[in-house]
Amino acid sequence: MTDTKRPLTTGRKILFTIISILFFTGIIFLVGELVASMFYQPPAHYQKADVDSTFGWYTKSNDKQVGKQKDSAGNEYDVIYQTGKNGFREWGDVNSKKQKVFFLGDSYIQSVEVSNDKLFYNLLKDSLDIEVFAFGQAGYGNWQQYMVLDKFLDIIKPDVVVLQTCDNDFIDNYHQLELESGYKVGLERPYLKLDGTTEYYKPVPKAQRIIAKSKFLSYLAFKFNVLQQKTNTAAVLAEKKIAEQKRGYHHFDQSVKISDKILEKFKARVPADVKFIGFSASLFNPQLSEFQQLFKKHQIPFYSEPAQAIQKAQQQKQTVNSEDGYHWNEAGHQIIGNEIRKILLK
Repeated sequence: MTDTKRPLTTGRKILFTIISILFFTGIIFLVGELVASMFYQPPAHYQKADVDSTFGWYTKSNDKQVGKQKDSAGNEYDVIYQTGKNGFREWGDVNSKKQKVFFLGDSYIQSVEVSNDKLFYNLLKDSLDIEVFAFGQAGYGNWQQYMVLDKFLDIIKPDVVVLQTCDNDFIDNYHQLELESGYKVGLERPYLKLDGTTEYYKPVPKAQRIIAKSKFLSYLAFKFNVLQQKTNTAAVLAEKKIAEQKRGYHHFDQSVKISDKILEKFKARVPADVKFIGFSASLFNPQLSEFQQLFKKHQIPFYSEPAQAIQKAQQQKQTVNSEDGYHWNEAGHQIIGNEIRKILLK
């Protein structure tokens, strides 16, 4: 019997190949979406905040979550994360006769990696017998921190204000810089402009807005960003341009000018009889040196000793960080507390 089957034409072969690729890609995507929806969660810091029309996002009040964390050596430990009134990690007695200290910052003050009783400012509360108020929210820029200060300063009436900074504050302070960065919050937030007005902007490329609709693609994008930051291989990354070009990089230069304006607002808002100091949670340059110059310009004492103490402990092979390698674990908070204690006693 003669085989009457005709061979596929080149066009049909190409069409069949395309359909097969699309079919298997669709299967991979659906499986990936299912797995990601079951296991992938955004970073813990942002699970503990709600969208807010004024601040962009804001820490949940009276929140309590019990879970596990790992340190940078892979050791697991228990964490009880709690917030109190107004989303503060620690909200003291506003009528207290003790010295009231208001700590303000980002994820290093929020510290989801550590239980409340292990936080450096609560360790200080016991050793210095002070009344502590502490607010931090991951991803906050200095302008958002100023807005928190402005809202609660006259309620708390602190004797001391401690502002914690980080190298990525410059990215958080200027949306054009965030658009080019590997580190990216990607949420709408308020930004201070050089003319003194506030604008709201969501610094996310159109492609990423599409990605955000899929947990699978969000997971892949998150891993890709982490890889970029660790390897520093992408020439377009703002972080790389900052390190190489410094103020010669226009967007970084603009952010430094905006940050200068924000610190000017802080200085004007904090009463002259209130002690106002700053400290850095990181040692990356040129960001650290720019902050040092800005704080000096506005006559605000600024300290890098806490971050230096952490770096020294790391060099001595002590485990002082959480799993991400940046934020502090319980041992790290003890070191930070010791350094801040020295500063507050000056």
